[in-house]
Amino acid sequence: MNDQSDNQDFCLNPEDDVLATLTSDGKRRWIYPRVARGFWLQRRTVLAYLLIVVFVAVPFIRIGGEPLFLVDVINQRLHLFGKPFFATDSALLLFFGLSVVVSIMTVTAYLGRAWCGWACPQTVYLEFVFRPIERWIEGSPAQMSRLDQTPLSLNKFSKKLLKYSIFTVLCFILANTFLSYFVGTDRLILWVTRSPLEHPESFAVVVFVTGLMMFDFCYFREQMCSIACPYARLQSALLDRNSAIVAYDYARGEPRGRGKDRDGKGDCIECGVCQDVCPAGIDIRKGLQLECIHCTQCIDGCDSIMEKIGKPPGLIRYATKASLENEKVRIFRPRTLLYSVVLVGLFSGFLSLASGRTEYEAQVIRDRSAPYSLLSDGRISNHLNIVVRNKSERAEQFILRGVSPLGAEFVIPDNNFTLAGGGSKTVHVFVNLPANERALQGELEVVAGDDYRKLLLFPVSVPQ
Repeated sequence: MNDQSDNQDFCLNPEDDVLATLTSDGKRRWIYPRVARGFWLQRRTVLAYLLIVVFVAVPFIRIGGEPLFLVDVINQRLHLFGKPFFATDSALLLFFGLSVVVSIMTVTAYLGRAWCGWACPQTVYLEFVFRPIERWIEGSPAQMSRLDQTPLSLNKFSKKLLKYSIFTVLCFILANTFLSYFVGTDRLILWVTRSPLEHPESFAVVVFVTGLMMFDFCYFREQMCSIACPYARLQSALLDRNSAIVAYDYARGEPRGRGKDRDGKGDCIECGVCQDVCPAGIDIRKGLQLECIHCTQCIDGCDSIMEKIGKPPGLIRYATKASLENEKVRIFRPRTLLYSVVLVGLFSGFLSLASGRTEYEAQVIRDRSAPYSLLSDGRISNHLNIVVRNKSERAEQFILRGVSPLGAEFVIPDNNFTLAGGGSKTVHVFVNLPANERALQGELEVVAGDDYRKLLLFPVSVPQ
């Protein structure tokens, strides 16, 4: 069977033609999932709260005084492991970005949507922060459903007011945490500690992001994973028969049956627990659908039922399509080997470029429309634009001086200057040559502080 048909088997839901979060007429269908406690939830809970600590702490971590990770949109630079990278590091940033993309592809090919169900901030905060608070205030899923359907009363108003007040505070904290990845903690602390009247623009940004968080965690919720995030649709192209997924063992579970007389019936007793505990509202028995995030709640729920009826666990489990059909599982296959080789190549390229990266760069830009001019004394004057960039975080002094061709006069009005960290400057250099000069190349020395020296080669234009 080819990959295309395999992927269709994984991701099509033959009985439903709408998402689980929508009714047949396209209206929003609210989901009130139960909590299935078990082996997988215990591990997800520990990981989730560790990740929350990591998500909050990363913007504050410094390496050599520089952020561990920061996408500085204001100064247009990326801080990665304490090193600043600028837009001019385009090749290096390209390798890094492609490495992240191919890493996701590789993990998906082996483990399915492990990222979505276990480590994505959307899942971590929704399932382990917002929904627990909601259950604490409004009660069980059945009680929450009844509360939403009843007319407005003092009891309903007070519970909703308390819930959304707590959610607003949490979303404000999350908005500030999110923004700290893009503006830095130092700037964010200034925004928080100063009056909003002193920085209305930045305050408006915080309010806007808080509003987006409220919309996401109060209303949009699981739809973020199936409607807004493109990864749900990409999974069909990344999975194959040997990818690990959360799957229902059709051969063991069918035919389904209720009641005591179960002769000739499978292990599935149509209890509906797998659907009741699913935060996406799907029925995993219909196959892997795009809404499934591999949260493993259906596994814990089904295992608890199997224990009660004296059946072995694993009717729903992590498995591959090949193993469910009693075929040999191939861990190493062309797809995963290709992804792995490409990932190693990209990561090696990134490390190679990063290790050879200097803390400054300089380049010559010539005016092609007027490459040279003739002076009144017959000499030839070449006008060069030298662009110097300081790619470190500290201020640095730069000196420019001419080296060759011999006999040339270098006129550099601003040959000694200081650039702040991340700064750049365009310096005008005039190279005046004797009338009989026929040199085709010159050299200009750039000195940065006491450590770096670089010779810039530049073409010299002369009359033919």
